[in-house]
Formats: sequence, structure tokens, C-alpha cells
Amino acid sequence: MKKLILLILCANFVFAAQLNFKDVTLDEFELYGVSKKIGFKSKEQRDMLIVNLWEEFFNSKAFRNAKNDDKVIVVYSNYQRNTFDCFIGLKTEAKIPGVRAMLIPKTNFNKTTITYTKSLDLDKLWSDINKIRIKRDFKMDMEEYLISDLMKPSYKFNIYLSKK
Repeated sequence: MKKLILLILCANFVFAAQLNFKDVTLDEFELYGVSKKIGFKSKEQRDMLIVNLWEEFFNSKAFRNAKNDDKVIVVYSNYQRNTFDCFIGLKTEAKIPGVRAMLIPKTNFNKTTITYTKSLDLDKLWSDINKIRIKRDFKMDMEEYLISDLMKPSYKFNIYLSKK
């Protein structure tokens, strides 16, 4: 039994090392985009609601105003049993009038960089991240994408986990 526990702990440590979380602080910034409370009974329902929100974002004025060097940030917050808030927005220097804004306060995060490929299972990735023992406060998690990368078959993106 001890060997099994050590093996599990080592596997978690190796996975955490592969993800290479680093402490970072992000200054306050604004996002412009779309949001939805995601309430779900199954993973499939949750995933479909998030896909629908992405479609809404791609059809939004924020996305139409995007430049190649702008960043798309997905914010997950207000976690409760089978519900959370999801905001998909554009981080840009220019304010976008008539589009919902979200202010992200100065926050300390655990950050890692992931390589996206078509075979990447984001659900499994987040499940594995949630098993790693790092100091988190679960107030806000974010994914950060460069807008010019979204149509590529492979690219790097960042995950931020707010920390205590």
C-alpha cells in the first residue's frame, strides 16, 4: 500500500513538474467579451455550454475588433457544485464600447504553458491540474490564447490558477 501511495505521489509530482507552474503576478486589466453562468448535469452538457459561449464570442463585436496580437482570455470563476461563471474576452489596448467588460484585478497566479495540439484533451488536462497539490484559492482560473494562434493546428497557451 505504501508503494502505491508513493507511486501516486511521484506521478503527481512528475506531472506537476511537466506543467512547470511558476508564481506570477498580473496587474489589473480589462477584458471585452461574453459571459455565461455554466450550470450542468454532465461533462457533455458543460462542454456544449462552453462551446456555445465560444461561438457567441466569435460572433461578437469584440472578436470582430480583434487584431492578431490581441489575446483571448477565458476566465472561470464563482465555482460552486456543477456551476461556475465563464467569461471569454479580448485583452486589447483599445476599449470596445457596447461590449460587456470585465475588470481583472491585480492577482497572484500559478502559471504554466501548455502546447495545444488537436489530440489535447482539455477536460483531462483540467482534471489532472485539479489533482496537483499547489496553493490555489479557486477564486479565478484563466486560459490565455494569442488570437493569431487559434486557427493553427499547434500552438502554446497559458493557464493561470489564482493562488492563496
